[in-house]
Amino acid sequence: MPPWRAQEYTGNRYMLSWKIAFNGQMVLVLSNARRVTKVPGEKTDKEDSKRIAVLLRAGLLRGSFIPPLEIRELHDYTRYRVTLVEDSSAQKNRIEKLLQGEGIKLSSFVSDIFGVSGRAILDYISLHGSVPFDIVRDMLKGRLKSKEDDINRALQISLSHHKQDMLQMLLRHLDMISAQIMEVERKIASSLENFKGQVDLLSSIPGIQARSAAAIIAEIGIDMSHFFSDRHIAAWAGMSPGNNESGGKKKPTRILNGNPYIKRILCEIAWVITRMRTTPLSQWYWKLRAKRGAKKALVALGRKLLVIIYSVLKSGSPYDETKVVSKQKDQIERRKKALLRELKRLGVEVEVMPVA
Repeated sequence: MPPWRAQEYTGNRYMLSWKIAFNGQMVLVLSNARRVTKVPGEKTDKEDSKRIAVLLRAGLLRGSFIPPLEIRELHDYTRYRVTLVEDSSAQKNRIEKLLQGEGIKLSSFVSDIFGVSGRAILDYISLHGSVPFDIVRDMLKGRLKSKEDDINRALQISLSHHKQDMLQMLLRHLDMISAQIMEVERKIASSLENFKGQVDLLSSIPGIQARSAAAIIAEIGIDMSHFFSDRHIAAWAGMSPGNNESGGKKKPTRILNGNPYIKRILCEIAWVITRMRTTPLSQWYWKLRAKRGAKKALVALGRKLLVIIYSVLKSGSPYDETKVVSKQKDQIERRKKALLRELKRLGVEVEVMPVA
């Protein structure tokens, strides 16, 4: 009998889970199925078990990244929060569809119909079918008081009893989802008590706040030793371009399949950074966007963010934007010197004068 024996196989196109016995000791290895190439003529479960066990014994089968238990518990909360926020948006759209179908154009004059003023109006409509003019005046807060006449015109239609019942059920469901989101956020805040230092480090990066820092920690953890380099973590997250080359020609490729949750939060942070026109990251995005387009530039900015996050967590030092600005100035000076050398080589003498 060989010292190894494949005990169990469960897998799909992307992931394999193997229990291998080494001299009576069970070892569980979770590996990516893409790293195990199918051999023509030997594709059976039994032959697969033998071949993969040999690869593992030879050290050619690398295990996938599995975060610690507290990180896995945190990402259960953060991923569930994403689902709840999507459910909340869908429920708000249903309420808006009901109002629009009955001819109540409240959203034409109230930017957020689920704010303080809008929600008070919706609750009153669900109970009475319509809102008198004098009551609307008492419900409006802040700048909405200047739109009182327009809002009254939008609320002239009365709901039937059936639509009132439907609106009440939709609002109750929305309240349940909102309460669930608040509970999940309390759980996330409680889980982050053990990662205050890492949250502070990530918050030093432009565009990242406590909520996005929690989502990042929940997906990649805090120990960067699991990843060999910034290129490795970028490929693991699916933020690196694929490699499709044949006959010396590079063909168009898409980004790799990876963790969809970290992709999502990185792109959201990248959108925030694009509106910070004075930061070096934003300037880099707009410069790249002019050459490659908005979508590719956004993904590239997300990858750059992930590299910065990796460096910050690995070194334990916060992000220092002054170093980036200083590096950019050094690059400009080197570029000037290179251009002057090139002109001198072409027989042109140039006198450098500062621009007023």
